[in-house]
Amino acid sequence: MLRAAFDGVAARQPDAVAVIDHGIAISYSELRLRSGRFARLLADRAGLQRRDRLAVCLPNCWEVAAGVLASAGIGAVWAPFHPEWRPREIAWLASQLSPRALIARSDMLGHWRESGALPATVVLIDEADVRDALLTSTALLPPSPQPESEPCVCFPTSGSTGRPRIVFRSARNLISAQSSTAKALGLGSGMRQLSAVPFYHSGGFDNCLLLPLLYGMCVTLPDSFAPAEVEAAIRDHWIQVLMGSPFVYTMLAESGATRASFESVEVAVSFGAPMPPKTAGACESMLGLRIRQLYGSTETGVIAIQRAGSLFRPGLAGHPVESAEVRILGEHGELLGPSCTGNLAVRGPGVISAHFDPVDSDAEKFQDGFYITGDLGRLEPDGELILCGRSKAIINISGIKVDPVEIEHVLLKLPEIRACNVHGVRDERQGEVIEALIELRPDCTLTRRAVVAHCRAHLSESKIPRRIEFAAATPMDAAGKKRTEWAPAGE
Repeated sequence: MLRAAFDGVAARQPDAVAVIDHGIAISYSELRLRSGRFARLLADRAGLQRRDRLAVCLPNCWEVAAGVLASAGIGAVWAPFHPEWRPREIAWLASQLSPRALIARSDMLGHWRESGALPATVVLIDEADVRDALLTSTALLPPSPQPESEPCVCFPTSGSTGRPRIVFRSARNLISAQSSTAKALGLGSGMRQLSAVPFYHSGGFDNCLLLPLLYGMCVTLPDSFAPAEVEAAIRDHWIQVLMGSPFVYTMLAESGATRASFESVEVAVSFGAPMPPKTAGACESMLGLRIRQLYGSTETGVIAIQRAGSLFRPGLAGHPVESAEVRILGEHGELLGPSCTGNLAVRGPGVISAHFDPVDSDAEKFQDGFYITGDLGRLEPDGELILCGRSKAIINISGIKVDPVEIEHVLLKLPEIRACNVHGVRDERQGEVIEALIELRPDCTLTRRAVVAHCRAHLSESKIPRRIEFAAATPMDAAGKKRTEWAPAGE
């Protein structure tokens, strides 16, 4: 279904530009051709079949777009792995998914080899024979029809047990979310979008890759996520739609970018984390960008979008989109009225029905077709959704959700540490940063540098504490309790 949706767009506008990568334009017909070659390569080399899991470790590039379409055409499940993940993180997710093959670049295999989870088949997109196959081969694998309810992509997301949860999403989930987003933002064929969020995050995958490709737009990739490169891409390609996280907009506002570079931007959207008021004001006054909030989650896709012309205010998520039915629930699951703060629940065609790896808490998360997001919010009398915080202590770093328990498990591997508490503290640029409060064992010493080095060996860069404090008393969590230990199997 996902591949069929794209093929329909490509048939209507074969010569329109689908992707611009490092200044090279790829048309819709050419991307369709490359995806057919990619599918043949994966079927021949890896024996990739329907329902197989396909691990992917790549930065944003046209090969991701072609690979997603190839995987969808076969009926496999696209499974992005963060390129900065450490062996421990890779090993755990790979053990859950058992991928048939891995798509990567040769410079990204180091941690995979160390993890012991390297699949038998590895397709390296920078090898000459793979490049030739993708660019010149006449051997194509045509797509086969897939049920709309079958999973076609999966993402790890923050949990509450110290490890990620795994979310499988179907073509129906994805397409309904993109339809609502395109309608709410007024997007359509021929528009040029700069995609400034990595595709290996669910928000980047949805809003920066699938959304433009399924609605006939041009996905423009900056050469890097550095502010100067993003500004240059917007200016040089006359970008109309800018999708980014609050961190991207903060960097642009602080970079000395000129207002003239953003004259073409008609729609500027922020998602992944709350927008700092200072950033919103600076972008409007300095760059001429009135940024609209988009709110969603890995489990639900888009939930709400700020309407054009409405004024920014802290906590604003916008009006629920057509595909999302939103309710605010009380402590005992009762429905709350307008302006009452409670647990935010959502249901609709974009919402999954269960996690891939259900645990006891899933009974609390999925109720009567609704997913309980873990966010606190309220619906105003006019239907506008306001977010009021989290019901659990998940840390949000520029849209990357981090479970503090996972970091605590890693810290407790250091023999000098008796107990620790990890939490988020507010930060104007990134929303939150990670702070670790550490109690040492008697007669032990430990430096902050040693703590960081230990974390860097086991965790991706985004999960490393930026603030480290040593405490005399045992740190407690918000409920006044010590954390309990948990580690993936084999640790």
